[in-house]
Amino acid sequence: MANNNKILKDIGLYVVCNDRNIIRDINKLLGREGIICIRDYSGHTSYMVDARYEPKQAASFIKDMILDNAKNNGEADLNRNFDFIAKNIFEEYGFDSGLIGTRIINWAVKNIVFLNKSLPLTMKRLYLDASLSFNMTTEQVERDVRYTVKKSKLYGIRTINIIGILVERVRRDYTEELK
Repeated sequence: MANNNKILKDIGLYVVCNDRNIIRDINKLLGREGIICIRDYSGHTSYMVDARYEPKQAASFIKDMILDNAKNNGEADLNRNFDFIAKNIFEEYGFDSGLIGTRIINWAVKNIVFLNKSLPLTMKRLYLDASLSFNMTTEQVERDVRYTVKKSKLYGIRTINIIGILVERVRRDYTEELK
């Protein structure tokens, strides 16, 4: 048994090729895209930018990319805050986070809050939008949402009203969190 554990620790995946193939593939990618992104296991990202023909344009491209990355990091923080707040509110109302219907309702609330959309007049419209986003039929979406609502503390209230309640609570708590 001890030998099996030692063997499992030594298993790895190795990719072997000659240097000419690597250089050819890198040149092909750089010629097509102009940039290669490499992410390591710790989450650090490195970029290889083709500056052979237009060094000034490459420098400008890198600067724009860094600025976009800083903007995206701010948006990621906002998303994390939203997810934390929404999770707490959903748990408070007894929504099971393991159900697909909860994910669909969370998606709808997030879209309404972030995109400043108004609450749809009917659930049919929301079911249609969700079916496109979740790659499901509208019947599957409706069934999953109804089952989730049935298992929650808000059972007995119309689904459109439940989403309205969740949107208002998330908006209120989210804006308080940003202050």
